[in-house]
Amino acid sequence: MDVDRVDLAVATPDREAPGVPLVVIVAYRVRGIATGRLIPARLDSLQRDGLPRMAREMTVAGKAVTWANYSLLPSAATMEYLYARDDVLFRVIDGVDIQTGVVTPVDTVLAIEALP
Repeated sequence: MDVDRVDLAVATPDREAPGVPLVVIVAYRVRGIATGRLIPARLDSLQRDGLPRMAREMTVAGKAVTWANYSLLPSAATMEYLYARDDVLFRVIDGVDIQTGVVTPVDTVLAIEALP
């Protein structure tokens, strides 16, 4: 694939600001790719020999997403929600409050809801 067709954007939370969702969003735009190829390509890119890859289609905030985990021991660092629209793949990664260690799935729902 020609890398000139790919755009990348990353949104990270300002952990100092109160009430900011603790979620990271990574968006890949691959000009001209079919929407249906984006999520399978992401899942395939992380398949490692001998390690399980779990993926489950679900609905979050009214959007069809795929929840994926790439580890034997699921954690916020190894799980993501994948959402594709047009030629953009969004990865929504659960945030973890470093001080309390609490995963914030409510923030994940809000982040997915805000996607186009």
